[in-house]
Amino acid sequence: MFIQIKFMLFVVMVLPFISYSQITATNDGLALTVEAGLTATIEGHFVNQTRGADLGTIANAGTITLTHNWTNNSANTVFSSNAGSTHFLGTVNAQTIGGTNGTSFYDLTLNNTFGTGPELTLSQSTIIKNAFTMTAGSIDLTGNTLTVGLDATNPGSISHSEVAAGGVVYGGTLIRYFAASTIADGSLTGFFPMGTSSLNYFPIYLSAPAVAPGTGGTISVGFSEAAGTTAVAVMDDINIETRNNSFWNVAAGGGLAGGTYNMRVRGTAMGTIADVNHLRLMLAAAVVGSPGANGGTTAFPIVNRTGLSLANLSNNFYIGSTNAAASPLPVDLLYFAARKFDSEVLIEWRVASQFNVKYFEVQYSVDAINWKGIGQVLSEGDSEHEEVYQLNHPEPKAGLNYYRLKTLDWDGAVSYSSIDPVIFSAESKMLVFPTISRGQPIQIAITQQEMREDDGIDILVHDAAGNLIHSSEQTRVMDQGSVTKVLSSNLFPTAGVYFVSARWQGKLIGVERFVIF
Repeated sequence: MFIQIKFMLFVVMVLPFISYSQITATNDGLALTVEAGLTATIEGHFVNQTRGADLGTIANAGTITLTHNWTNNSANTVFSSNAGSTHFLGTVNAQTIGGTNGTSFYDLTLNNTFGTGPELTLSQSTIIKNAFTMTAGSIDLTGNTLTVGLDATNPGSISHSEVAAGGVVYGGTLIRYFAASTIADGSLTGFFPMGTSSLNYFPIYLSAPAVAPGTGGTISVGFSEAAGTTAVAVMDDINIETRNNSFWNVAAGGGLAGGTYNMRVRGTAMGTIADVNHLRLMLAAAVVGSPGANGGTTAFPIVNRTGLSLANLSNNFYIGSTNAAASPLPVDLLYFAARKFDSEVLIEWRVASQFNVKYFEVQYSVDAINWKGIGQVLSEGDSEHEEVYQLNHPEPKAGLNYYRLKTLDWDGAVSYSSIDPVIFSAESKMLVFPTISRGQPIQIAITQQEMREDDGIDILVHDAAGNLIHSSEQTRVMDQGSVTKVLSSNLFPTAGVYFVSARWQGKLIGVERFVIF
């Protein structure tokens, strides 16, 4: 049985086999069609159900726009044709792609202007067969993969402004297909808009300007954020003295063979850099290929590496400095955390070591774009020992508040920490204690006025790289309006920064950070 549904001039004509409410439109397992030139607009959630092996599919030759979540519970991957586009256009809410089965889109556009990040979350691995357009909004992969392209003959494309405002991808792996052809340096054909959960931007470009791959295949990239630096002694064209602990994980696969590659990376939070020419792209304790000519600015440098073989690509790549005194990269910041304390926000940070630091400034924003200083703390001076600093913010606003740490050196160099959000709400509150643990259990207390006894709440823990560490789905609310959860320290095998988030009825009601030493 084939049933066609037509969508005219941005107005959805809902036939009897589609149920629609103010929040959810459900396809109950039928085969649908969106004709070329027409647009289906769903002002709410979309749920795709299954009713048989050949149903729960959409032949999309037009455009589907969606303001809320996409859920595919069909045994199919939804789209039965290689055409059409799907636009995620949230303005007052973040969006999710999920369900019991992944979705293979043809063209996908993310233009979510909610502005708190992440604007789109993947709870299933997702494929975009053709064109991926990132106009606005960042993506949390939550440990899943996002694949762009169908195969080496149809490698797909990514459109992005190439600046942080175009959004970042983090918390998982971005896979792209590469054709058996040359790729120019700096081309979007080899571009991966990677970043972090704090929305720092660390894009990477891979190119093959002179020697193309013999056969096409895939390259996958993830970015792992880690605090501090490590002293090294690695000879390149000159000696590399220190490296950032954060890195890009790169892997070639899918039949990719041959070729000679160049690599370009950038970053908005690489730390204190006096001269971009001090920077080198390196492995953990070695180098491959040759250093290229760097560029950009000290706030957003360009670091190049040339002459990489295919075997060289499958490695972890770090940023190193050839002048640890002038360009020491980040202050060895162990953590920076903002948390609710009665009606105020307590901001605390701990450094493992510091050199040449004049003062720290805590900065505040209500939109994560426009920042103002709310207090300065003088450095305790050059030190190889741990130092702890604190500052109170007595006037947070209702809703989301953003905090970051600015570090000013005596020579005028400036660096910034990751951004830490704090939610102030009369309806909900989430507390995590202790926020700094040396092996004690982590206790989570959540209050939400609307929660009822026996409701379920999802509690998730991610590490700083976005990897899912623990999931307590549908934790039972024992008392009306509140729930508590205790997490054993055994869940956290390594020291570092972790994030706990809680969702109730599909709505994010809190995110808090804690540190395990």
